[in-house]
Amino acid sequence: MNAVLALPRRKSGFTLIEVIVVIAIIGIMTSLVITVYRNVAQDSRDVVARQQQAALQNAINNWVTTQTVSLPISAVRTSYNNAADSPSRLDLIKDYLDERTKNHLVGLSPTGTDAVNSGALAKLNRHLLLSTWAAGSYPQVQMIDNAAGN
Repeated sequence: MNAVLALPRRKSGFTLIEVIVVIAIIGIMTSLVITVYRNVAQDSRDVVARQQQAALQNAINNWVTTQTVSLPISAVRTSYNNAADSPSRLDLIKDYLDERTKNHLVGLSPTGTDAVNSGALAKLNRHLLLSTWAAGSYPQVQMIDNAAGN
């Protein structure tokens, strides 16, 4: 008589190794997505900060142009430099900013510090500086990295 050898039936399902491999792949994909998201958020804050810097520079340009219609450039420069710090200079030009930019910058820039701040700048650990206007030059808005610990 021929005996039929019965093979044990294999149970259906995943092995532990297969589950671990799938979890590892999902973890790698998640870390890639998180990294890309962080980079996009950082880039968008940098764009906003650069736009705020450009808006301030345009406001200074418009303020200087308006002032020089009735005053000599030396008097306009003196008036600008008499404002002791960046927030005071921001106060001179704030009427030349759009309402949204003004609200972002004026509310976060305390007098007594030489920094113009906004939410985007704070997250980048930077501030804007409205530097002194030297003779023979033009007033500039500079983006400065905050010193460590400030």
